[in-house]
Amino acid sequence: MVARVLRSRPNLTFLQVGAFDGHHNDALFPLVQAHGLRGIIVEPQARAFEKLKAYYANQPQIILVNAAIANENGIRDFFTLADRPIPQASFSRAHLLKHKVPPDQIICQQVRCCTPASLLTENGLDAISGNWKHPKGRQAKARNVAVRVITDTSNHREYSVAGHIVQ
Repeated sequence: MVARVLRSRPNLTFLQVGAFDGHHNDALFPLVQAHGLRGIIVEPQARAFEKLKAYYANQPQIILVNAAIANENGIRDFFTLADRPIPQASFSRAHLLKHKVPPDQIICQQVRCCTPASLLTENGLDAISGNWKHPKGRQAKARNVAVRVITDTSNHREYSVAGHIVQ
């Protein structure tokens, strides 16, 4: 489905939040390589972000942002492992504990946070809306969630690739 949308809408720009290192469980990289897609890729963990930068080094149409997505701009506590980044990193320490991460291995880091709308505006794209919706229709709480959105800026339509969508 994604490839079909991409072929029919060459002006698409995607937004991928929580990209981790750009390699593990990332279905977008092959599409970026094959179609030269434009996009903004967001990852809050510094060490994962460094790997992400190396992975996308030959993709100048990709904007990489070292931040987390939240309901408001600012700085927040973010929990991850002391010795390496993990896909389960979160604003919630309880989330890591739920995933059986030993409590003595969890560290708290301060990360930059931005709203989806401010992220798009900051990077020269028209913000679609300031609303960030949970898949069940509730207003989302500020937390680390996977967001993959493809936006066609020519007609302000959105296509959900996976996970939550900015509406």
